[in-house]
Amino acid sequence: MVLCGAVSAEDTSTGGDLINATTAESNNSSSDVDPRIYGVIKENDTPANGAILNIRNPSNNTIIASGTTNSSGDYDISFISNFTEFNVEIAYSTYLNYTAKVTPTGSPVPTAVLNHTFVPSKNFELKIYDSSAVSLNPDYFKRFGEDLKDADIYIIHLPL
Repeated sequence: MVLCGAVSAEDTSTGGDLINATTAESNNSSSDVDPRIYGVIKENDTPANGAILNIRNPSNNTIIASGTTNSSGDYDISFISNFTEFNVEIAYSTYLNYTAKVTPTGSPVPTAVLNHTFVPSKNFELKIYDSSAVSLNPDYFKRFGEDLKDADIYIIHLPL
């Protein structure tokens, strides 16, 4: 049995914003269940409106269902599948995609909560120092990698 369709649900707790979910495939089984994965996606302390979530088949990475966060960063995706574990991929803005393994549990509806916060990386400046600077200030430098015993690659190690 192959099931295709789209679902849209109104979230009345956040002023009626839509939380959209699309079911892309079902797995040919009479024991298909209706798992539910939901949560909140943020950027720092701000809701991540419009983040895209893809629920993926863990064996071949095909998309089983997908959804989008609302203006509060909330999402709620229910779909039909006989799998018990899923890869959830979250895409937002210019950030690298975040992927997590999720195993919905419970009965009659297996559920899982997945919250994630995207944090902008801090700006940094790359400076190259020669070995004399390293030998003069050994507390501020650390070898880059344990495998590089004789390398001249160091990173600055500053106490926080």
